[in-house]
Amino acid sequence: HTSMSQVMNATTGVAPFTLAAAPGTPSIIGGQQATTVVTVSTSMSPYPDAVGFYPVQASDGVRLIPAISVVTPTLAGVAVPVVISTTNGLADGSYTLPMVATGGGMSRTVNVQVNVQQPGFDLSVTPTAQTLVSGQVVHVTVATTSVLGDERPVSLHLDDVPAGLQWQFSSITVGPGESATLTLTDTDLLALGTYPLTISGENGVK
Repeated sequence: HTSMSQVMNATTGVAPFTLAAAPGTPSIIGGQQATTVVTVSTSMSPYPDAVGFYPVQASDGVRLIPAISVVTPTLAGVAVPVVISTTNGLADGSYTLPMVATGGGMSRTVNVQVNVQQPGFDLSVTPTAQTLVSGQVVHVTVATTSVLGDERPVSLHLDDVPAGLQWQFSSITVGPGESATLTLTDTDLLALGTYPLTISGENGVK
């Protein structure tokens, strides 16, 4: 009686694929959403497996949400829409958001860049310096400009006021794109000198 055996080695092949984020860095207002695209491509046709997406939570308040969770790569590439979601109050800045894709016995990571901005306002003062003599009245124009479409009213304040200087805004609340007049009046109690005055505004964002 004769017995023979052979050993066969089986090797599992890797099916390669690549990930590419859309060029450019989208800008988004905190609390809103934007959409970008991640493209999955391969040099194999047909591709023998499916590729699944797994966003990584890199920062609190901002995340990636792929419109399709599983795709089959092609030679031409499959464009997958990806929603960039942000929360209100997210700090301004540039964020790097990784997304992992796994399939064909391998994993790939692509980084999606996004710039986050918060709406607000700017203040400008004209003129930036005034000279007062005893009993004199001068006027300063305080103008507001909306940033990223912010429509909230701005409350105006004057700080660091020295004793003997009287002041009044024509309106303590102005809308974006509007202006108010600050009236400064010298009195006998105001000592000679140079005084820096701080004009500030607030609408939830100082």
